Amino acid sequence: MLLPTIINISKKLNPVNVRIIKIKRHIIHDGKVINIDDIDFSAPGEYNTMVDGDLSIHDVTKKIREKGTFTVTDKNIEGNAVFIVKPEDYNIKIPKTVISNIAEEIEVTVDVTLEAFQK
Repeated sequence: MLLPTIINISKKLNPVNVRIIKIKRHIIHDGKVINIDDIDFSAPGEYNTMVDGDLSIHDVTKKIREKGTFTVTDKNIEGNAVFIVKPEDYNIKIPKTVISNIAEEIEVTVDVTLEAFQK
């Protein structure tokens, strides 16, 4: 089961970080929930998940496997994951003039909301 992914930059980041690496415009995740059978989408509750896939930033692709959660309610299903990305792992060059203002590790938050299709 492939899920749409919305990636938000953590509020902990300095706005300078976002302008330099432009992560919102250049990030793609192609993956799947590997323990999908452990989630009962018909029963409200919170379920731990493991997502496996490829994370691409600035044309560099790396395999990732991250923990997350699905929260099932009567109205929708919400997915969440938080993980760390190092700019150097994705060949993101930080200008020397601002390198002291840029975090060595960037927290990425993934939020997905799935709703029933209404005709």
